[in-house]
Amino acid sequence: MSPERLASFVEGAQRRTEGLLFTATPTAELDAIGRWQQLGDLAFAGMCWAIVASYNRAAAEQREFVADEVGLAIGTTST
Repeated sequence: MSPERLASFVEGAQRRTEGLLFTATPTAELDAIGRWQQLGDLAFAGMCWAIVASYNRAAAEQREFVADEVGLAIGTTST
């Protein structure tokens, strides 16, 4: 295949796919999705901070129960 023919295939593929990226979801909606993800990430980081803080504040003999209590608080198991 000649370089010119290959170039025409590449250009044709680019024309067919041009504008397809992110056209299914408007930019404003993608931005909103990103902001919600950031909010979720902040909430997860805050939850991790609270878990570590509660573990560190607990007396040594109570620390074995922290995982169970945290699991109960967030509606999951301690594992």
